[in-house]
This record gives sequence, C-alpha cells and structure tokens, in this order.
Amino acid sequence: MNNASKTFCIGVDGSEVAHLAFQTALRLRKKEDNMDVFHISDRNKTYLPYDLEPDHIQDAYETLLVANVPADHRVVRVEEKKEGQSTKGAACEYVNGSDPKPDFLFVGCAGRKGPKEDPTILGTTADYSLRATHC
Repeated sequence: MNNASKTFCIGVDGSEVAHLAFQTALRLRKKEDNMDVFHISDRNKTYLPYDLEPDHIQDAYETLLVANVPADHRVVRVEEKKEGQSTKGAACEYVNGSDPKPDFLFVGCAGRKGPKEDPTILGTTADYSLRATHC
C-alpha cells in the first residue's frame, strides 16, 4: 500500500454545498494528506452579507481545520480574481497553478445561488472545473 500523501484542494464560497464538499474532503483525508482550502474573491462585491465576506470565510475554515489538520498540512487562502476574469476561470487558474499540484479537487455542485431546478445539472463552476483542471 502506498503511504504517499495526497493534496486535497477545496473551493469554498460560503454556500452550504461548498461546505458539504469541504466536509467530504475532511472525511476522506488521511493523517498524512494536505488540505488546501481556497476562496475566489471579487473586490467589486462590496454588498455581501458578513457570512459571505472573504475574511469571514477564511477565518471560518481556518478555525474548522485547526482541530482536525496539523498546521504543516493545511492552508486556507483567499485569491482575488483578476479584472474581467470569471470566478470559474480564477478557480481553475488557482488549482492548475498550485504547488504542489493537487491530487483531488472538491467543489460544491452548485454555488451561492443554490441548486438548479434540475438536480442532475451541475453549476457552471463545478462543470467547468471538471474539464479545465489538471487533477
């Protein structure tokens, strides 16, 4: 059996389904595995409620990880998307540019707007990340 560590990359946006993706990754993680939790921020969204603000999201996931994952096996980042860049494009750029390269990417099946009318349809970020990330 191979005991090499894996890197789990988890995209969070403050939504319930993103948090479920995080919880799934946490349950699948072995003690030697690494957790890279990231949030794509848009500085133009100044109207967000407190629980969806980037600093709150970062603090919440740092707090959740501190009891479960050693400091040298976890990171929580907020990445600002570039002007004119889509959130899904910024997320894929983050994942593809990560070092070390993640072995697994976890994202919710829908974003902050909630599930689609047809539950078999993925949100655009989840769908795009399936095709554009290298993990």
